[in-house]
Amino acid sequence: MRSIRSIRVDGLPLRMDETYLFHCFHDNAKVLAATILRHWRSGVPLDFGFAEFASQSDAEFVLESYHSERMPNSDHERRFCLS
Repeated sequence: MRSIRSIRVDGLPLRMDETYLFHCFHDNAKVLAATILRHWRSGVPLDFGFAEFASQSDAEFVLESYHSERMPNSDHERRFCLS
């Protein structure tokens, strides 16, 4: 059985990058990688990405703890939308 260790993060502001996404979670869970998807032609970031964690329990902790919480360093009332 394969464990699920990645979560999708929706609603990211366009100026946020992989470093931002990584640092959102690294204080409370072991983040292995953070990826922001980009438009294939222009390279402009899309409004979602993925965070991969060291374990399924880390991913579950982030899902339970961060979903609907306010995004740090965001100038708007953006909230995490995790799945």
